[in-house]
Amino acid sequence: MKEKCVLVVRNDLDKGLQMNAAVILGICAGALRPDLNGPAAADESGRLLHGIVTIPVPVLAAGREAMESLRRETSFVFTDIAQGSRTYEEYRRKQGQADGQALGLLLLGPEKRIRKLTGHLPLAK
Repeated sequence: MKEKCVLVVRNDLDKGLQMNAAVILGICAGALRPDLNGPAAADESGRLLHGIVTIPVPVLAAGREAMESLRRETSFVFTDIAQGSRTYEEYRRKQGQADGQALGLLLLGPEKRIRKLTGHLPLAK
């Protein structure tokens, strides 16, 4: 079965916050599925470089309503609580008190299912 990985960021965030959300989601994708990273490869000088992800990972944009609708289908949610926390301990404490608004979503699974959920969304710009 072919898999697909998509990052979705909220379209009303400034570019810096969108990029932050996408980076965090990418790190989480690698932690959830390290098998998606390819083997190391040497550059022209022979220096070994870590492998990169073996499937495309588009970053798409969606509004608040679409984000909340997709939220229950995600592998990981990056919330305003996480974005606003200075430490992991602060995040855990606050996240335990409220759900927070989704700023970014990671969808990872069968290509057909992920395409059905996200195929209508534009690329983040």
